[in-house]
This record gives sequence, C-alpha cells and structure tokens, in this order.
Amino acid sequence: MSFLKAQVNPHFLLNTLNSVYARIFEADQQAADLVLHLSELMRYNLYETDQPRIGLDKELAYIQNYLDLERNRLSGQDVLIDYEQSGEPAHYQIAPLLLIAFVENAFKHGVKGATQPAYVQVRAEVDTAGQFIFAVENSLPSRQPVALGAGRSGGVGLANVRRRLEALYAGHYSLITQADETTYTVTLTINLNQSH
Repeated sequence: MSFLKAQVNPHFLLNTLNSVYARIFEADQQAADLVLHLSELMRYNLYETDQPRIGLDKELAYIQNYLDLERNRLSGQDVLIDYEQSGEPAHYQIAPLLLIAFVENAFKHGVKGATQPAYVQVRAEVDTAGQFIFAVENSLPSRQPVALGAGRSGGVGLANVRRRLEALYAGHYSLITQADETTYTVTLTINLNQSH
C-alpha cells in the first residue's frame, strides 16, 4: 500500500474506478459491482487503516466486500461462500486489517485448485460484554492432505497476525487453529473491552 500511495494518486485512482463503474453499470451490472467492491476495498486500505483502531463494523464491512469479490470471481465454480454476523459491532474498535489474513488463507488453501465442491464460512459475533469471536472454516482439497503440525504453524500470514495480536491484545485474546483431512478452522477471540 505504501508503494501504491507513493506511485499513484489515490484520489485519481478511486475517481477513475467510480467513472468506470458509472460507464459499465448499464451494460454489465455484475462487472460494475466488482468495480464497486474493489473501489471500497481500496478506499478502506488507503484512508481508514492508518489509525491504530477502527470501528469493528468497518472492518467487518471490509471482509464482506472481499467475500463479494471472491463470490464474483468464483461464480462459475462449485464454491459456497457464507458469511454470518451477530451482535452490535458498531460499538467496538479493533486494529485495522487484523482479520483479512484468515479469510485470504481460506481461499488460498481451501478453494484454489479444488477439483470438488469447496466452501468458505466466516462467522463474526460480538456480545454485549465486548467478547468478539471471528471464525473462518474452509474445505481442504482432497489432493492436498494437511499435516496437523503444518496447520498449526499457519505460515507467514498467520505468524504475522500472531505477532500483531501479541503486541496489541496480549492476555486478551486466543487464536485456535484446527485441521483434519477435509477441513481447516481458525477461531480468534478477543476481549475488545480489555485490550489496550
């Protein structure tokens, strides 16, 4: 993002995307929706994520825009993408871009290259005490058995998220991954009232 900010005027880029959206809306509404979702993702990345905390509702809207882009991208494939949300996220703050790595990993390891029906299920729940649960479950391609040890380590993306969680929410979060031959699940729980 820093490179993009330095190379391209973000106002120009977003205005151009809005112009593209307006021009193709009548001809191809599905393509117009893709442009709109891409524009929203970029706007969030460019303007909202410089703050140490962001409204949880905005972070979850970012996740939903990403899921909508994936739905469109994978529309011809046998992939179920499900999102479920409960509680009142507008009342809470969270570190920006903390959740997206879990969702990206679900598509990278669970959907990409799948030869049979695949799925990604995302669940976000916040209770009145500020306990936030974010769970992502995805199918695993049968051609790609998962070593349970490898599933727990989570690769570079999850390692970075773990470091951020420890720096921002030490003692107030849990991150649990579970893997078997057909399913991978990651569950993040944060007490948003107790974090510093």
